[in-house]
Amino acid sequence: MRTTPLLILLLSSICAIIASSQLVGRQEQGFWPDWGNIGDGLALLRGVGNFFLDPLDSDSSNTKPPPNTDDTSDKQTSPDYPEVSPASPSIPDTSLPAEPVYKLQISNDLPQLPALEPILPAALPPIIDVDCGKTTDQLIFTSSCAVIDPNQIVSIEARAQNQAIQEKLIVMNDQNVLAGKGGRGLRISKSDICDVFFFAVSLTEPQIQEIEQQVGVHLVRPNQNILMEDVSTSSNLKDSDPADIPVLTAPGSRLKERGQTVEDEDAWEDLRFISTPVGSEILDAYLYDSDAGHGVTIFAVDSGVNILHDDFITETGESSLLEDRIYALDSSGTPDDYSNFGTCRASKMVGRTYGVAKRAKVMIAVVFPSLSSIIDVLVQISNYLKGKDDRQEQVRGYYVMSIMFQWENTDSSITSQLEGLLDLLIHSYKVVVVVPAGMDYDEHNSDINMWPAVAEARHDIIVVGAVSVKTSKTRHWSRGGPFLSVNAPGTVKCADNKAGRSYVLKSDCGAAAAQVAGLAAYFLSLGSVGEILRRDPAIIPLRVKAYIKAVAYVRSEGDFPAIWNGQGLQPR
Repeated sequence: MRTTPLLILLLSSICAIIASSQLVGRQEQGFWPDWGNIGDGLALLRGVGNFFLDPLDSDSSNTKPPPNTDDTSDKQTSPDYPEVSPASPSIPDTSLPAEPVYKLQISNDLPQLPALEPILPAALPPIIDVDCGKTTDQLIFTSSCAVIDPNQIVSIEARAQNQAIQEKLIVMNDQNVLAGKGGRGLRISKSDICDVFFFAVSLTEPQIQEIEQQVGVHLVRPNQNILMEDVSTSSNLKDSDPADIPVLTAPGSRLKERGQTVEDEDAWEDLRFISTPVGSEILDAYLYDSDAGHGVTIFAVDSGVNILHDDFITETGESSLLEDRIYALDSSGTPDDYSNFGTCRASKMVGRTYGVAKRAKVMIAVVFPSLSSIIDVLVQISNYLKGKDDRQEQVRGYYVMSIMFQWENTDSSITSQLEGLLDLLIHSYKVVVVVPAGMDYDEHNSDINMWPAVAEARHDIIVVGAVSVKTSKTRHWSRGGPFLSVNAPGTVKCADNKAGRSYVLKSDCGAAAAQVAGLAAYFLSLGSVGEILRRDPAIIPLRVKAYIKAVAYVRSEGDFPAIWNGQGLQPR
């Protein structure tokens, strides 16, 4: 029968008319885009089956692109869906997308949701005016610690004031962070004696003025950078001073009873210099008492220590480094020596090979070069000793502290805080404090002018300069003047900041001060000498300082006295 194609064409036409009427109805309801006319809609449909598919109910991935009406080539069609090719109408200016996008419009009868706005936490402060200027790191000292008295009781009112200061500083810090001016965040130095010693935070000038008016604030000052000893190092360092024959004078006193004398023939010349008696050439061995600092703790306030170095393992296999450690607010929280100086100095105090007091212990106190670090470490050391004192443990130990950083004189309001801490440590906790004199390469033996050495004018601290082992004269770069207490070898052999047994030669006043810190521990444990020094706990630091100066003697005529450990002579 030849009538089948005609029948199919008739049915297709009827279906197209029905479908086109549906399209017009949907267009009026807003569900279908306006494509110009019915012919355009017919041109998009291929096959009879497509007329019965509702585009709104079908997956857009299954929709077919409109046919290319210019293509007149023969096409293969599905037997189930014969192809219909109606006459192509004229195409309007609005071009059709390659694939229709169907958008569903929400009926006006449906409830409309309110527009969403960002919701900030209630505690989040507003952004401050960006014209307030840059922030600078500030120290905010509290009134509760303006006068440091270990016997005072912190009032509830003072604690409440400190809490209010803390909350206000947190808000200010958050404001600066939101404004892109944030610093290192709020840091708090807590004191077991006076609650909060200081806060450290970055503030703008208007914020500084505001916090100065806060009740309970004693002082607001910039956080100052501090300096580490400028050290020159070399694997074959030699003194540049010309050789000179020393002219010796008698020491101020001699030691009485001592224990067993140990001779270390492998010791380097800096240690042999320390045990050389009056009227003698430098000995061939380092002579020292077998107690050598036993029972004494040295707080090494420095850049850290390489705890893996073999020089910190004693002859009995124990560590000369205590597990208790102190880390300043700005430090990394690890004992690692970030400067390669701290390891050397600690080994000059207690090292098995290089140390003066080989049986003393070192407590590592890591400081970064800022005033806040120094002050916070001193506060933490006082907290540690207060805990010992509260538990009545301090009577079983004695303490020395070396501070290996220095800074320029600052305003009296800051120095009063530092001196308060030094006074607390020296007079309340009987700590012997040792510091370097400092160095000046431009002027020969210029006067000491850096903190904390200048505090010697009012406190019993020991300020140490550097002497040449070869010439017995003060090194030209070592500072002097009225604050200088004693000299010690300034060129030393010491542990390197590497694992194993590596060593390094260093030349600076910090290395000299480390040996004096070891010598203070050495004398505190030295038989009847130690008993005399410890007899009156209230003046231990004063007596130790006086004894070190009395035993020291001038190695070269007209020069400053250099340390001696009292060995090499028979006691009276």
